Amino acid sequence: MNAQKFMDTSRALVAGDKGLLAMDEGNPTCNKLFAKLGILQTEEVRRAYREV
Repeated sequence: MNAQKFMDTSRALVAGDKGLLAMDEGNPTCNKLFAKLGILQTEEVRRAYREV
């Protein structure tokens, strides 16, 4: 990828009301949180949580 395309892509990712979220929670961490809150501990629920 050339530098200009990289810069354009970077700007597009954070344009307007967009932003980046770095989420480094593994399944055990998510499951602990979900257990405390009474949330099902399934792959689908973890995926939905990460996509929020």
